[in-house]
Amino acid sequence: MEITPSPQDKLEIGRNAMGGASTSSGTSTKFPDLVRNDPIDTLFITTKAPQTLPALHALLPRLSSASTIVLCQNGMGVLEGLLDKYWPDDTSGASGSHLELGSRGGRPSFVCATTSHGVWRKGVWHFVHAGLGDLKFGVVPNRAVQSSLAAMVDAPWGEPYNNPLLNPRSLVSPTLSHLPLNPLTASLHNTLDALLRLSDLHPSWLPLPTFQIAQLQKLAVNTSVNALTAILGVHNGALVGSQPAKKVIESVSLECSAVFAAHVAREEGRWSPPPLDPERPARAHPPPPPLPLSHPLSAPSLTDYTLRVLFHTSTNLSSTLQDILNTSPAPIGPSPSSPTRTEIDYMNGYVAALGRRYGIPTPVTDSLRSLLLLKEELLRGGAVDRLVETRQIELAPRKGEASIFRDSRARSNGEKPAYARARSQEGLRRKYSDRRSREERERQAGG
Repeated sequence: MEITPSPQDKLEIGRNAMGGASTSSGTSTKFPDLVRNDPIDTLFITTKAPQTLPALHALLPRLSSASTIVLCQNGMGVLEGLLDKYWPDDTSGASGSHLELGSRGGRPSFVCATTSHGVWRKGVWHFVHAGLGDLKFGVVPNRAVQSSLAAMVDAPWGEPYNNPLLNPRSLVSPTLSHLPLNPLTASLHNTLDALLRLSDLHPSWLPLPTFQIAQLQKLAVNTSVNALTAILGVHNGALVGSQPAKKVIESVSLECSAVFAAHVAREEGRWSPPPLDPERPARAHPPPPPLPLSHPLSAPSLTDYTLRVLFHTSTNLSSTLQDILNTSPAPIGPSPSSPTRTEIDYMNGYVAALGRRYGIPTPVTDSLRSLLLLKEELLRGGAVDRLVETRQIELAPRKGEASIFRDSRARSNGEKPAYARARSQEGLRRKYSDRRSREERERQAGG
């Protein structure tokens, strides 16, 4: 198995003539493993969603229908982007040499994963597992795997519709018994076997319809929580108990639910969106069938789910906020074509794109995306952002977990941790304001 190096760890790979790589710092470094030509059985991609396509491009010659790619990222739309760009047609199950083990061509099988584990980065290659969650994944096999399973005589699952790998709408809980080991299924079988053995991560292999609901639930959480915390520069817990935050979450959940209802209805063949008409306002389109209030993707269900996630992750920094905190000014200034460092286009952007496809307006979701992109643009342009400065000061005493002690002390005093953090940051602002005033006086005295 191979794991793609993260662009966030100064491994934004750009092949040079010497077989090395240019890093984000502009230096050139040798990575011998990146110039190998042997076939890849299993590839784990854990880069940020915007870097997935460029990270995969250099590895395409080593991938085939005998490979498996594991996608574990925030947001949605990465798989669709990969299929559209690199494998618009799955020819792996046609006939002939492509069915041979290790043959070139044909798309790999995909495992799409989502996790609720909390992690923050302490340094390069040093990550802290801060919150216990679970690991859920679904499987999108290629035609070669499906052809191999369909051709089995006296299959233990009986009819093909009983095998969730052959019936994408099946709700049967998949197991390795649905994927017998043979030369064509070896990569996918061994990958799933390895994932299921990661007991400490609480893995679960879900049927595709169930996994899709889990993905959309997390997408709704990310669309509101990640955007809000990154824009405001606060821990998840700062939103707990906030009525204004709850109203924003309710608005985003309402938009997400309408979009998801249309998406699921279309996937199940129960509703067809009208053709897009620029002259016709989106609200004039006939809506999709409504979801019952008890459905996990209904607006009340998404709101409740988001609030529960907020409560259980109150001490966490969202991944989008961490991306914002790691944003530094561009050496020459921002460019309109500069790619975003966050995954906002795969969260809010994905929901908004689905809304446009189905004629459903998403004004709150769009506004949050625009505000975050504006903040990132200002940071990359060198605008002074107090959040970065105060966060750097907070990280300095991380060895003693000063922030945790501060929260504990606040609780013992009957004060909410969010208020304690705000009070602490206000003290830091006064401290730095006094320091700047003193430095200015010294410069004037020296002049």
